[in-house]
This record gives sequence, structure tokens and C-alpha cells, in this order.
Amino acid sequence: MATAPASSAPAPGQPAPGFSGRWVLAGILLVGLLLAAGNVWFQRRQTRNAARFWGQQEARTIARSPDISLLLLGEPGPKRHPTDLEVAGVFYPVLATRDISRLGGITHLRRALVLDHFYASTDPEPFAGPWRFALVFRRLGEEVVVLCDDALGRVGRRDGMSLAVQLVQGRRSLLRAVLGQLLRQDAQLRQKWQQVKKADFRGQPDSAPALGPEEGSPRAGPPERASPKDRS
Repeated sequence: MATAPASSAPAPGQPAPGFSGRWVLAGILLVGLLLAAGNVWFQRRQTRNAARFWGQQEARTIARSPDISLLLLGEPGPKRHPTDLEVAGVFYPVLATRDISRLGGITHLRRALVLDHFYASTDPEPFAGPWRFALVFRRLGEEVVVLCDDALGRVGRRDGMSLAVQLVQGRRSLLRAVLGQLLRQDAQLRQKWQQVKKADFRGQPDSAPALGPEEGSPRAGPPERASPKDRS
């Protein structure tokens, strides 16, 4: 009696002939690679112009820095002290230094500084100053300085080129929120900031506005003549 040929149909629950779990793993790996590539592409599009302004390596230092300091800067002029910060050929005395590595919101701020949408425009413009604050980012032996003006509406490089920060509802920004928090907490720093403002902007009624009450200090009144104490 002839024997019936064995059926080639797979048993219920068994994979079809030629099917292998290796194809499943390959498919998962391919999807993962595509997602990773898409994420890199998206991040580069979000940071392209800001990274061009700061520099690729400098942008990475800003975004990933675990060590961040804030410097309060005095009136610019000729070099008077070895620690003066040079910006576009002029020197700013450093009046105070604060470690802000653990300041609330600083992680969001350092990441935002390298995103295009953090800025009102990514077309660099020269800014003569005066600069009021400097954020110093340090990572793996590298150091990047981000300058901030008195109104905290503009940031810049040490060559004098700058970008305007995007404001929300006309006057608020993440930069003002974070540094305003520091000024609220640190009375000594706030007092020094107010003193140097009077000295720099004396007699200029159109000077940059102070931070609002919710951002660190009451609004400044009419410009006053600086006393010797103010200028010390």
C-alpha cells in the first residue's frame, strides 16, 4: 500500500516554513534605528541656528554642563584687575560670583539656550552693552561664557555678537524667570545689581527696565545720581 505524502502545512500555532525569529529581531532593530535617526534629525533642526551661533562644541558644553556659575559684571572700561572679563575689547570687573548649578530651572535654561525657538531671531546682531551678567558653563575642561544684558532680554558672545531672547506675553522669558528667582533669594546679589544699575544708567531716562516684582525686584524709579557708596 502506498504511503500518503506528509502534509507541508504548518501545525496550528507554528510559524510558516522559512519563518525565523531572527527576522523579528531584525525588524525591531530597524525600527529602533529609524527612530533614533529621526530623533537626531529633529534635534538638529531644532538647534541648527543656535548651535551655529555658539559653535557646535560650545553648544554641547552649554546644554550638558554640570558646573554653571553666574557673574555679576560692573561698569566696562580698561583692564583694572586680572579677573576682569574681556568682551569685545573692553573689560568688565566681576563684582560677585554665584554657583547656580543647582538653581531651580537651570537645567531647562541651559538646554533652551541651544534651541532656535528660544530666540526672537537667530540672526546675530552686534551689541555694545553694557552686559550685566555672565553665565559660565564648564564641562570636561571646556568653558563657555554666555553674556546677558541688564533687562535679561539679550544674550551674547564675548566678541560682542548677540541674539534677542523670545519673550512671552511681551516681557517674560525663561532667562528672566530663572535669574529673577536667584535675585529674589540672594539679597546681597540683588543689592549689588541695583547699585551698579544706578551707576551705569544714571541720567538716561530710557534705560532698560528692571525685573518685575514677580521676577526678582521692584521696578526701578527715576534714575538717581550715584553716591560714592553706589560706585564702590
